[in-house]
Amino acid sequence: MADPVVTAPPPAAAAAGEVKPAPVVAPAPAAAAPAAAAPPVADTKPTLMGDVKPPADAAAPKVEAVKVDYSKLKLPDGSKLQAADVDAFRSSAEKRGLSAEAAQAELAERSGLVQGYHDSLLGQHKASVDANRKAIEAHPKFGGANLKATNEAVTQVMERFAPKGLMERIQAAGYHWDPGFLEMLHNIHDATKDDKFVAGKGVVQPPQTGGLESMYKTK
Repeated sequence: MADPVVTAPPPAAAAAGEVKPAPVVAPAPAAAAPAAAAPPVADTKPTLMGDVKPPADAAAPKVEAVKVDYSKLKLPDGSKLQAADVDAFRSSAEKRGLSAEAAQAELAERSGLVQGYHDSLLGQHKASVDANRKAIEAHPKFGGANLKATNEAVTQVMERFAPKGLMERIQAAGYHWDPGFLEMLHNIHDATKDDKFVAGKGVVQPPQTGGLESMYKTK
């Protein structure tokens, strides 16, 4: 015969207003501490010198800077650079630590650049002088058949009024063919060619040679 089934009675309903205590919750278990790192395995491979450790105060060896001699730097023949330019370059080369060979090569390069600039300016100036000469030679008043007379007229003005050496400096500078300059001299010539020195009545005048020098002569 089968055993009888025993049924547990249902829990009694809570009375009105009855407060049930909160259920007790067990604390969570503490997290396990991380496992300690395994100590490094020492290199036990034998070496010739054994366990070598550099001294704690070891420092890198000092490297003495090599003094470069720039006294033999030389400018190329005909260079437009001056001695002062070379002295300034020596200081620059030393600051940049150039070798003597590199410094000499750079100095020659700089000299070449200056020479090229000088030649360029000289060529432009020569072209300007040539253009002025052609303009005077073709000028309807001063050129052509009148060129020789123009030259004589402007030369007389320079000899009469210009200080000594000025004509040569003007020629060296290339302004002796400048149309405006020659026109000015020619106008001075035309304005003064008929000038005469008139002596006052009863006043003895020394011989006159013309020009500013005779005008302001006191002896």
